[in-house]
Amino acid sequence: MSLASRIEYDLEDLLGNVRPRALRVLGHFRIPEQDADDLLQQSFLVLLYKRHEVRDPERWFLGVLRNHCRRYWQGRRRALYTAVDSAVLEGLAAPVDPDQPRSDVRRDLDAALGHVPARCRQLLRLRYEQGYRPVEAARRLGYRASSAYKVLERCIASLTTRLTSCGIVARRTNV
Repeated sequence: MSLASRIEYDLEDLLGNVRPRALRVLGHFRIPEQDADDLLQQSFLVLLYKRHEVRDPERWFLGVLRNHCRRYWQGRRRALYTAVDSAVLEGLAAPVDPDQPRSDVRRDLDAALGHVPARCRQLLRLRYEQGYRPVEAARRLGYRASSAYKVLERCIASLTTRLTSCGIVARRTNV
């Protein structure tokens, strides 16, 4: 049996052995069915590229799959935060649709901001009301420049949670 045939056979065995545990990992992370195959394929491709360095392919494959699942949700959250970030900027800076006065948007945002931690409220106000860039706003509040975007993302996450619980995000941004 050639090396290529043996590797193909070993990989088929591996997939057969690891499939039930891989499905449990995907279920644990609540990965939607339409995305689960993509994550499995990505993990499998990584295994193919690294197969000569891997001692225990089953454990390694499951670890890679878990990491891909974590990154999947991080990316989804980041997309939501970006949408909220854009919506907040639009709500504070641009005119809204004609049947809703700008003051309503401001009132909703102010109410949501009242429920986020004080430091986040300060950072978000510097960023959106006073027009500071994230690094400048973070420095003014004593954060390191290197952590400015991470801190801003956490604050936007807090605001997003509040806006979502009130139904404002779904109503205004169609996220």
